[in-house]
Amino acid sequence: MRRQQERRGYAKAAKKGSQSKSKASQGRRGGKSSGGGMGELKKDPKLEAAFDKYVNLLVKAVGPTEIKTQKLTQAQLEEYEAKAKEYSRKKMQQHRAMQKDLNDKIRLKAAACNALPEGFLRDHAWTEDRTMFSPKRRMPVATPSIQGYAENKLAADEAAVVSNVGLGKR
Repeated sequence: MRRQQERRGYAKAAKKGSQSKSKASQGRRGGKSSGGGMGELKKDPKLEAAFDKYVNLLVKAVGPTEIKTQKLTQAQLEEYEAKAKEYSRKKMQQHRAMQKDLNDKIRLKAAACNALPEGFLRDHAWTEDRTMFSPKRRMPVATPSIQGYAENKLAADEAAVVSNVGLGKR
């Protein structure tokens, strides 16, 4: 083993009774430390109690809740089943109406594109537009916009990015 360490270039340090004289290593020793480390942490029982209470509250909030079983009569079960079936029928009817509307729009778009004259116009109508939306676009709102507000805000944002003020870097 010693030969392997010597071959690898490792030097085995001799054990000495004296401690290191550097101040950085004084707190790391297992012996008596005179102001050189953090020492023992004092535990505050009030803080520990508050922390335990908070952890228990989080565990209780995340944990499963018991659902009380209801005793229903056969008539109530049949009534609830009929309501569930009616709800399912209505939702499926809504879904089919939306699908029909979407298919109609696609069919009408195709008919409109095919009605265009042959050549560039028809080819351009059939090509899919994959351009990105403008990053400066705004959502529609119920009130009119304030003149110059967007430009001033954009200029302030750009100035903050350039000077790194808004990013917390100084």
